[in-house]
Amino acid sequence: MTAALAPRLWSRAFALACLLSLTIWTAAYTFLGVLALHALALGVPETALGLFPAASTACGLAAQLGGGRLLARGPRTRLVRVGPALLAAGALLAGAVPSPVALFLACLLLGSGYGLAQTGAVVLTTEVAPPARRGEAIGIYGTFTTLAVLVGPPTGVALLQGSGSGAAFALTLAMAAAALATGWALREPPARATVPPQAPARLHPLVYFAALTLAGMSVTWGTVLTFLPAYALGLGLANPGLYFSAQALAVVALRALMGRLSDRLGRVRLLLPATLLVAAGVAALALHPPVWLLLLSALVYGIGYAAFHPTTIGLADDVSTPTTRGTALGLVGGAFSVGVGSGAVTMGWVLGHSSYETMFLIAASVPLGTTAALALAARRYGCGLSPAPPRR
Repeated sequence: MTAALAPRLWSRAFALACLLSLTIWTAAYTFLGVLALHALALGVPETALGLFPAASTACGLAAQLGGGRLLARGPRTRLVRVGPALLAAGALLAGAVPSPVALFLACLLLGSGYGLAQTGAVVLTTEVAPPARRGEAIGIYGTFTTLAVLVGPPTGVALLQGSGSGAAFALTLAMAAAALATGWALREPPARATVPPQAPARLHPLVYFAALTLAGMSVTWGTVLTFLPAYALGLGLANPGLYFSAQALAVVALRALMGRLSDRLGRVRLLLPATLLVAAGVAALALHPPVWLLLLSALVYGIGYAAFHPTTIGLADDVSTPTTRGTALGLVGGAFSVGVGSGAVTMGWVLGHSSYETMFLIAASVPLGTTAALALAARRYGCGLSPAPPRR
């Protein structure tokens, strides 16, 4: 039975892909959650903190783009095995050598690892899902990524505060090992095994707009991930990881629902209100909020955030063919890394020349522009404004 004819969503391959998402991103977010605090302890200036997640996301982008092209010629399972091994190597390096240079190199390995694993796993997810439930499948898959946000940063910060950074990197290593075991358990879908290798074809223009939109949203995520921990400490939040837990709770609760709504209502129609919520959640940080409002802003941000991955990846999948799917989804997935890295670096520059409040306001404006560009493109090409079409 092919994936396109599968009458149900859950299968062994889909369940393992979700488990891979949970383990690989728990490893990554444990690392990223303590990155800024560990770098500060090593003597890195506050305005230079963005260089470390930027290095990670640059490698993540390269891995996702390169991995996407490899998927047109080879198995998805190769990526979900190599990726966790690279991430484990990064955790070992960061834990064993406490220096800024070693931490920077570890970030390169981290990004390469999660980039390869994410590309292979998300393409597998779309291929084993029923055609009319692609958005829902991506939403459920992404829910496990968000569970990692719920667990990784607060656990990592608690370990760092209680036992030192070595304990946090040890947890990263353990989760990377679990991801590697999951990747070895995954098998190529039977339908894919019969498809001969093909050269990538030209991507549909809407793939680029979907990538731009996800990058715009992830500029806010890169800003929050890099600068919120130190900012939240100044606001009285003892464990900054709790902000990410509040954000993740909203995403975990709603991501599958958002994917299902995007299947039924149209990708772009769902993104418009979601973008307003993301912008409002980040802009609220500029109010120098008390702890209760800080956590409420995290929930609002999370509600909007929940819609972005299912809709943008689903839209790219909608307009792709078997030949272009790997490249298209690698490009959109890589755009998330571009946004995170560029947000961390550019907002670090803004912070150095202004204030936290100005930085958060500028970051909040970015997704408004990128989603508007997607809406205009969707009207031009007549895609994304109606329920998901049959798989091409």
